[in-house]
Amino acid sequence: MSLSQIPWQVLIILSGLLTTVSISINKHQARRVSALQVLGYKYLINWLVIGTLWWIFNSQVPGNWWMFYLYGMVVAMAVAVYTKALRISMSQTVLTDPIGQLMGIVLALIVLSEWQLFAAGIGGIKLLTALLLMPLTFWLFYEPKSAHSKQWIKLILIFVMCMAVFKVVVKIFVNSAPAVTVLFFQYFGSMTISWVGILTKKRAVWIDKQFAITGFIQGIAGSLAILFLYTALKLATVTQTTLLRTPLIVILGTLSGLLGFKEIKNMTRKKWLGTGVAGIIMILVLAANR
Repeated sequence: MSLSQIPWQVLIILSGLLTTVSISINKHQARRVSALQVLGYKYLINWLVIGTLWWIFNSQVPGNWWMFYLYGMVVAMAVAVYTKALRISMSQTVLTDPIGQLMGIVLALIVLSEWQLFAAGIGGIKLLTALLLMPLTFWLFYEPKSAHSKQWIKLILIFVMCMAVFKVVVKIFVNSAPAVTVLFFQYFGSMTISWVGILTKKRAVWIDKQFAITGFIQGIAGSLAILFLYTALKLATVTQTTLLRTPLIVILGTLSGLLGFKEIKNMTRKKWLGTGVAGIIMILVLAANR
């Protein structure tokens, strides 16, 4: 059974769960060493895992492989920015994702003509309602009085803009080649620039055994999460996948920050209400595709 035979909704849920695991490990690792070192190990394992799958199931080199490779370099730089923001606050950083996701949907509506989804009867109305609830979710979690440093704000703005563009680019890529092939060359590019950065800045290549093992687990979780996401994008639209995955990541990321990193003092009734709205968005998206 291939991944493309699995319903895209199931793939998105699996992707969300594995992404949360990867992000949580990312923050734990980033507390010990630089973002570059964390990403260097992460992308090395990502490339090895996806490379194994690519060798077994595909092993074909498309003519536009270099585009995936260059895209991987850009993604690595954006994730380095995100990792630095996570070191400041995991729960608050994760909760800014809806902005980038929302911008990505807007771009997809224009560039990929996905606005037609909202004209598909009752299902379209449900999707539109879910989309309109996205800003509300962000507002419920946002606390202007508890805003972090200017550095955190700059990091988040850069990542949000990149996130929006990435959504459309990936959809175009997976429509032109198998998801595992796109990821193989993407991770090769991400790994390349990460390790060039490590060697250029003379960071330690070997940290310790525990760091390597944890990085290995993160690499497996992260690579499978993105593989599931890319496969889902091949089966569905940017709008559908984003409207389901974003609230799921918000809920799981918040719980991870609360339980794993003791950020419960940051939660308020308003934020709990936001968690509830995120759940409603998920229900609407799932119901729209029945």
